[in-house]
Amino acid sequence: KTNKINENATSKNAYIVFEHEECLDKALTKNGSLINEHYIRVDKVVKSKKEVNDDNKNSIFLGNIPFAATEEDVRAALLQCGDIEYVRLLRDAKTNIGKGIGYVKFVDSSGVLFAMKIKDNVEVKGRKLRIQRCKSKMALDHTKKAKEVKAKQNERSQNNFRGRKSKTSDKDVFC
Repeated sequence: KTNKINENATSKNAYIVFEHEECLDKALTKNGSLINEHYIRVDKVVKSKKEVNDDNKNSIFLGNIPFAATEEDVRAALLQCGDIEYVRLLRDAKTNIGKGIGYVKFVDSSGVLFAMKIKDNVEVKGRKLRIQRCKSKMALDHTKKAKEVKAKQNERSQNNFRGRKSKTSDKDVFC
């Protein structure tokens, strides 16, 4: 079975397996190059912890992106923040319609800092973008764990309440 290419798609994906690491390194230097009026993204599937951490430090998460927006539209809106390594918009696999969320990775963290300063004033196709810093999986796990601990503490404090019940209902007192 051969998958057909959606001719209306503004972006395409390809996966290449290199036999030699030096070929991969050479391909990675082409990341962000402009080809036929489109920026290409070249990335590795398997990354070291340092590379993942650098991705998070240099990236922002975007929401409220118009479904018809292209990577070039988002790039143009955020280019004032600094050099952009890549823009990734999430799309439906069958229809190629945007899902309204995406990521921008800047060459360095100064782009993230500038984006956070102007985050309330960035629009694409008339829609104001929602911009947040990317968080590492470890930070998200820590936040989730902290919420779980707090919920358990609240549950315990409610279960351990040892007081007398009032004969007056709260409705009598407050309503």
